[in-house]
This record gives sequence, structure tokens and C-alpha cells, in this order.
Amino acid sequence: VLDATNRIEDLDGALQRPGRFDRKIIVGPPTVATRAEILRIHVRGKLVEDGIDFERIARLTPGMVGADMKAIVNEAALLATREDADKITSDHFVRAIENVVVGHKDRGRRLSAPDRKAVAVHEAGHAIVQAALGRGKNVARVSIIPHSLGSLGHNLNTPEEEDDSLLQTTEDIMRDVAHLLGGRAAEQICLGSVSTGAADDLGRANELVHRLITRWGLSAALFNRVLDSERMEWSDNTAQLVDTELSRLLREAYEQAMGILTTNRLVLDAMAAELLEREELSGAELTSRLSVVTLLRDAAR
Repeated sequence: VLDATNRIEDLDGALQRPGRFDRKIIVGPPTVATRAEILRIHVRGKLVEDGIDFERIARLTPGMVGADMKAIVNEAALLATREDADKITSDHFVRAIENVVVGHKDRGRRLSAPDRKAVAVHEAGHAIVQAALGRGKNVARVSIIPHSLGSLGHNLNTPEEEDDSLLQTTEDIMRDVAHLLGGRAAEQICLGSVSTGAADDLGRANELVHRLITRWGLSAALFNRVLDSERMEWSDNTAQLVDTELSRLLREAYEQAMGILTTNRLVLDAMAAELLEREELSGAELTSRLSVVTLLRDAAR
């Protein structure tokens, strides 16, 4: 008898006694190569243009599983059908991923002129910080078109060359935090104030830094300490140290993002203006815009 579940913690203990379901085979999320092969399986029988790089498309889907890959192929086919296209193209797949991740484009949702400018500055800030950190090729698309799941704009990013690494250093994590804070930093630089648009970014940044301090033992003040709030009582002094470290690391990442965007202010202004005019940037055009961004290591010299 075989059984499958993604909620093993909910199984009755009697089912897991020796002689019953006692052998467990853990099936983790598929790798980039596996996701690409799953895409190839689901496009069988469909009209797809020649030369599609399924590995590149798969890199846009970190953490997704087989069911997500099927949904993306179906969504791409629907997009091609609505446009009376002869075949499903790479662009259909990229747009399908956007629809799955952030929802469908909501062009009926009208933003005020100040809000559109703030969103354009915010999304340009994310992309430029990413590029300055040496990840410019990872930015696949920048959009300021509202989507049905509530997003007013977004960056569609491709992870590093291989997104299946299980290990991250302090520097890796803090680069991710600086990228998350890049949108708010851009607002402060260009608009002189910040908005509520960074709420999701701030939540993710705070969570990353909190894990760095309490779960991964990577902060200077609490190095090698693992603090499990569910299993141990924190002293007032420890809680204060965590709070101080959280504020320090967030401040340092924000200052790094501010420095990057100040150095690349001309690129930031130009990209925000272009987004206001065209609403989306992708492909070779986006790569060209980000290729002139001053890398962080070059700015530090």
C-alpha cells in the first residue's frame, strides 16, 4: 500500500508504527532541470515555437512544483489562444508565470499620477539594486501594471545560475535584504518620502534578518546562538540584543541600497521615466538599461 501526503504531521501515529507506513520517501521540490523536464512533458501535443529555452523559463519558477508547471503551461496556452497566435512563445510562458505569481493584469484599475510615479520609482529601485549587486541578468521583467492579486507593480526575477543551493552566507542574505529595501530607498531619494507600497518588502526583509539572528546564528552579537522562541524563554537582555541587531542589520542594508541608488541616480530617473511611458521593460532592452549600472564593488573603490 502506498500513500502520499504533504501534511505528515497530521497523520495518526498508529499509521507510522513499524510494519505499517514505516518507510518514508521524502520527495522535495523539483530542481531547475527537473522543472524544465516537467514543462516539456506538459507541452506535448501543443503547438510551441521552436527553440524555447525551457531551462530559462524554469529558473523563473523557484520553489514551484509539478502542479505549478502544469498551470503555467495551461495559462500560456490560454494566452496564445486569446491572441490568435499560431504557437505558444517564450513570452507567453513568461507572462503565464506572472499571472500565476502575481495575478492577471488589471488594466481597469486606474492609479493616480502620483501613485504611478511612486510605483515606477519603486520598481526601478528594486531592479537597479539587484543589478548593482551583480544580479542584473536575473531581472527578467519590470512592470508597473497593477495585477489582480493586489500588486501595483513587480520585478520578475530569475534566481542565481542554480537556484537549488541549500546554503547561504551572511553576505548572501544581506544582499537579498538590500534588494528588498531598494524600492523604499528609491522612493526616499526621488520623491523625498516613502509610502506604504513597501509593506510586503519590509515584512520579508524583517523575517529574513530575524531568521539570520535567531535561527541561523549569523549575527555578530549573537554569533552561533540559536534562539527557538517556542522551546526556550528569552531573557530581557537577549530580547534586547535581538531587537538591537535586527535594527542594525536592517539599517545597514537600507543604507547600502541608498548608496547604490544615489550612485546610479541618473539610471534610476531614466528607468522610472521609461516605465511611466511604457509600463513594462523586459528582454534585451531591460538588460541594456541595467548594463550601465555601477556595480557595488566598483562604487566602493
